[in-house]
Amino acid sequence: MVATLPNHENSVSVVGLPSSNDANNATNVLSVATGSAGIAQNNAITNHSVRLWTIDSTTGQVELIRTVANDHDGPIRGMAVVVVVVDNDNDDDQQQHQQHHQTLLATCSNDGTVKMRQVDTADCTATLVASFETQEVPMLLSVTSTPQSTDTMAVAAAEDGHVVFYKTATTSNANSTTATHQLIRNPASVWQVVSLTNGDVATSCQDGYVRIFTQAADRMAPEQVRQDFVEAATAAATASNSGGGGPSAEEVAKLPKWELNALQQGKKEGQVQCFQKNGTTAIAAQWSAASATWIEVGEVVSGPGGGSSGNDNNTIDGVQYDHVLPIEVDQEGGGVAKLQIGYNTGENAFVAAQRFMDAHMMPQHYHSEIANYIQQRVGTKSTVPTLGGPAAVGPSTVVKPAVYQHVPMKGYKSFALSSKQGATYFDKLLGKIRDVGLLSEPDMTTLQQLSETLAATNRYHASQVDPASFSVLETILTDWTPAQAFAALDLARLAVLHPSTSTTWNWNKLLTLAFGLCDKNENDKVAAVPLLTLRLICNCFQGGVAAVDVVVDCLPKVMALTESLVSTTNKTIRLSVTTVLLNVSSYLYSMTLSSSSSSSSGNTVLPVALMNETARQIVVQVNTILGLFKTYESEAMVRTLVALGTVLLIIPTAPIVKETCTSLYLTSKVEMAASPHGEAAKGAAREVYTLLQ
Repeated sequence: MVATLPNHENSVSVVGLPSSNDANNATNVLSVATGSAGIAQNNAITNHSVRLWTIDSTTGQVELIRTVANDHDGPIRGMAVVVVVVDNDNDDDQQQHQQHHQTLLATCSNDGTVKMRQVDTADCTATLVASFETQEVPMLLSVTSTPQSTDTMAVAAAEDGHVVFYKTATTSNANSTTATHQLIRNPASVWQVVSLTNGDVATSCQDGYVRIFTQAADRMAPEQVRQDFVEAATAAATASNSGGGGPSAEEVAKLPKWELNALQQGKKEGQVQCFQKNGTTAIAAQWSAASATWIEVGEVVSGPGGGSSGNDNNTIDGVQYDHVLPIEVDQEGGGVAKLQIGYNTGENAFVAAQRFMDAHMMPQHYHSEIANYIQQRVGTKSTVPTLGGPAAVGPSTVVKPAVYQHVPMKGYKSFALSSKQGATYFDKLLGKIRDVGLLSEPDMTTLQQLSETLAATNRYHASQVDPASFSVLETILTDWTPAQAFAALDLARLAVLHPSTSTTWNWNKLLTLAFGLCDKNENDKVAAVPLLTLRLICNCFQGGVAAVDVVVDCLPKVMALTESLVSTTNKTIRLSVTTVLLNVSSYLYSMTLSSSSSSSSGNTVLPVALMNETARQIVVQVNTILGLFKTYESEAMVRTLVALGTVLLIIPTAPIVKETCTSLYLTSKVEMAASPHGEAAKGAAREVYTLLQ
């Protein structure tokens, strides 16, 4: 190896550039251009860049000469050096009409355009736009030149099967160039085009064929061969434009619940799994082996999708689609990610496939397979494919539903930031810390870096939190007053959700400091301190084995804190109190599910006496909440009732729990307390009532 060109954004295209005509240019210095696909940020692809490099082939020294970023509207997929013929017209003297050759750098992109660039600066001189048959412009995956042609500037391969021959441009500016072009449709996606020495162009196609196209009449294939090609391409186009029904409404309902994710361990680092969140939303998550947790990547569907057009629930990231199609991705190590694709009737299937892949950061080699599945599914009721596995799979094993719909609680609820809050929320936290005026600029920089890492939730599977940020938060929580320190406590409760902090941060220390702040906070003068301490406790249950064990080790303190706040007049604290009770009940229940150790339940073995006392305290606090049913909000009441039902199902603690419930006359309270709070609360209350009999 001679050299490495670093710091590209995901997949890279590369092309060698011609040597400079400068006499001072050393023969051992090479020129190279690279193009990157960009990175996913806030559900958008950005920072796709063209870079110009020089490489000393003798020493291996690399120098980045120029970077041009984001002038395409999508990832860069291919590059080529193109030699074009340029007319020099002199209107005053027709004899001065001459032609010369100009060398340009061509880049193609997901935005469906080819940009022509100066080879020495990468500046765009023209953007070539073709008129495709569909309303949606297909992505261009490869570009090349035709060196012996005098009327073709470039040739590009489109993912929808077209090969585009760009000829003479009629306008020339960096924003848009309408070029004379020829479209030749192939039966499937065209992955690459290359020019041959005789001026012909070869294409590699998803259907397993390499085809060669020529302008020379003496090299054309026989008439029958050309006719068969046209018929195959036409049949493929017809199939892709056909409409039909979509998937059933049961697809989202079959996803495992996000609240139960702690009970489902991944099989390998990076495994992707789709979960049902909050009953209506499907999210994709990746497994972090280091922290033994699932890391949320992003939202897939915001509602349960049906298969027919016009269903109001057929949405992905808030966007309405005609169809929501189920698809499974076979992961290495045996995991299967169950995802869904949004598709509109008449839309380019390859555009829908790429949108889906970008959202889930999937390898590009799935592209054509996903697009073909979309085309098949909207035309027929095909089975759900497993990418990376067989072409289709049979029905999944159906697990019979539990006796109860609402209880027990399995898994844990957390308090994470919504995708809309993001960086703005962290900016406010840092502003509050800076306003105190007690932190050095280097320490502020450390917290700024922590905030940027925590804000990029879609990068949790790849990012790392600097251990130095723990020391800064520890100092603040130790030395500052509650009114000064609560913003740092907020950072801590969000940091526990990042997988890298599970093993690198001392959560026992941070939780102890949080309890200490609550003790200093006389009469709960600063409401944010107990609120954020409760939310830190809740998030610890989602923060991996180490964080779970820390909460378990201090369960008496946890229950004492919730008891002191159960009658609060602050509604956000009320919800946090009930969420702690819910998560603790779920933990106690999980301890009885299996005699084997489970990372989801932590490593601490809970003594039976402590389990009994904790369950008893949950019942006592639930009784207080039921007495305040007109004050508590509906969601908080639902969580309270589910927590009670969960501890009632814990066999080792059942006697003391039922005894406590009887002494507090809970049987006569649960349904009355649930009555003003909607169907979810009433349903949970009915199940609790049954368990109390």
